[in-house]
This record gives sequence, C-alpha cells and structure tokens, in this order.
Amino acid sequence: DWKEYINKTCLEVTCGEAPFLTSRYDTTTGQMIAVPDRIGLLDRKLNVLAEQFHDYDMWMCWAISAYASTYGYEWQGDSLLFARANMLLTWRENFKWLFGIEPDAGKVRNMAAIISWNVWQMDGLKKTVPGTDIPCKIKDWKADKEILFKDVM
Repeated sequence: DWKEYINKTCLEVTCGEAPFLTSRYDTTTGQMIAVPDRIGLLDRKLNVLAEQFHDYDMWMCWAISAYASTYGYEWQGDSLLFARANMLLTWRENFKWLFGIEPDAGKVRNMAAIISWNVWQMDGLKKTVPGTDIPCKIKDWKADKEILFKDVM
C-alpha cells in the first residue's frame, strides 16, 4: 500500500551526491530532469504523494514522513553537502511544481533539519565520524530520540 511505501526505511550507503535518492539532473550531461520524470527513491515517493494529495497540508505531512524514513551517509564532506542540497532542492522543486509557490522559511528549516539528521558524514567501515572514534548518531523520528547508528546495523 502507498502509506507503507512512503514510510519504508531505506539507506543509501556512501551516497555521494545521493543520485539513488534523487535524480535532479542527468549525471552524464548535467541537464536538469523535469520533476515528474525523476526516478530516484525520494522522487518516486514524492510522485506517489502528488497522485494521492492535492491538499497542501496532507502532502506536506506525508512528505515529511517520506524524508524522515530516508537515510544516507557519505565520507567526503563536499559530496555530503551536494547530497543534502539535492534532497532539499528536490523537496522544494516538488512543492513549487505542485502548489505553484515557494515554501515558507519555516518549512524549509524543518525539512533541512530532517535532511541534516538523515544524511550525515560517516566512515562506513568504523561507523564513526571520519578520522575519529566518535560514533555517529542518527535520529529515530518515530521514537523521537537520537540513537547510535552502530546499534541499528
């Protein structure tokens, strides 16, 4: 069912710019891809929501759920920045495509906070902050608490 699909937890390991999660542009040509033609995991979740809702509040509620259940990690800081930006811009572009307006600053901050928690910098072999022995924490949104990534895997 579509609700289960939206809430399905996924993780893109060594996510780079997060092309598995969102396909904003063709990685070989750099050409932008139209919102309805995107094929990343989040793109597909947002397409399902576009089919389900034309109501702003319900779409927003479920978009938050889609993002809260989608995770990725990257070792390199510059790639992490691109991954986070691609995810935030994907949400913004879908919002604008559906509703014809820009999201307000509060909604942008809320989505950026979710993305910041769910896409983080990590040494995937040690499950630590790169170059340290500090274990990485992620957010369990359903339980509304921080947890160690190593305890999840």
